[in-house]
Amino acid sequence: MQETTRQDLIGPIESWEQYHPKYVCRAPNPLHDDLSRMLLGMKEFNQAFIRYFADQLNGWLPGEVVICTAPSSNPAIHHNGISQVGQILACHYNRVDGTHVLRRCVDTRNVQRNTRTMRTHLNSIEVIDPNLIRDRTVVMLDDVTTHGHTLRACGGLLYEAGATRVLLRAVAKTVFYNFCRKSAVGV
Repeated sequence: MQETTRQDLIGPIESWEQYHPKYVCRAPNPLHDDLSRMLLGMKEFNQAFIRYFADQLNGWLPGEVVICTAPSSNPAIHHNGISQVGQILACHYNRVDGTHVLRRCVDTRNVQRNTRTMRTHLNSIEVIDPNLIRDRTVVMLDDVTTHGHTLRACGGLLYEAGATRVLLRAVAKTVFYNFCRKSAVGV
């Protein structure tokens, strides 16, 4: 019998769609599409986009789970666009609302995005309601994942706080481009 590992209980990151950044190499990205614009709109609390993503994600996410969401990098902000999506997924689609379970306790807004490590998140996020997730399956939801540090850190914290299984889900995964790199040939 194979032993179950922590990675088996937390699982891989799955994303529903792709996010094309607005800028690449400090220039407008010609591939920045409508869905990517809608994701940015969701982050700005556009209610139509928040509802759209909740409706789209409903069939993609399992039922009978606790929905937790990634906290803002600003500890003063307790609700963000993805938490509103999570609340709709919980309230309207028969899941448990755990969007308040994780809280940012240290401001990470000034940490460069490409240097935010898992350790940065582990040292700046806390579980404030472990009873809600204890002995349950949790969907850890974030709007956009780039390297996966936020989702993995939050997933680990939820698991350590008593969740039996944590599913890591992102609305979209950032697409990386090689536009900025010079070709090795002829350099």
